[in-house]
Amino acid sequence: MGEDKSLLNYNGIPQRYHVYELLRPLCEKIFLSCNTDQAKTISEKYNVIVDAPQYENIGPMAALLSAFELHDGISFICAGCDYPFVRKEDLQKLIDSRNEQAIAVSYFNKSAALHEPLLAVYENASYYLMRKNFENKKYSLRYFLEEVKAIKVFPSSADVLTGVNNREQYEEALKRIQLKNN
Repeated sequence: MGEDKSLLNYNGIPQRYHVYELLRPLCEKIFLSCNTDQAKTISEKYNVIVDAPQYENIGPMAALLSAFELHDGISFICAGCDYPFVRKEDLQKLIDSRNEQAIAVSYFNKSAALHEPLLAVYENASYYLMRKNFENKKYSLRYFLEEVKAIKVFPSSADVLTGVNNREQYEEALKRIQLKNN
């Protein structure tokens, strides 16, 4: 896209802060995950986890491995900033879908037959398998979710899984959100 998607504004504040606020009533503690450069741009009033140096440049897996290593014994909900139509209810549905036998839960895009790794819950037990994938240079969270047979959660609306990856998609999403809010 050529710019930091977490800074896109759909609801009056940068999306990274909007998602943080959606999670506030659902989680004991919330963190913005970022790389070293992004960390410099985040307000001090938000908790941050910066990708550990050994995980830099491997994509979203870096965030989870860094988080697991900083907070042993904790499970994480991952809510990406490129889903402008996600609501608190959608995130609650992920949390409610957790199961003692599963080590991950994710939204599933039925039409594409793909897990959405940035709309998922990763149980603490997934750390060791994820770490093993990292050591084997398998950095895809989507592959990881397939490998562990993550619970598939289906969205109440296709909008939930609509991602923004370019300026045109951003403009379209912004128009739709503004129409919905008026």
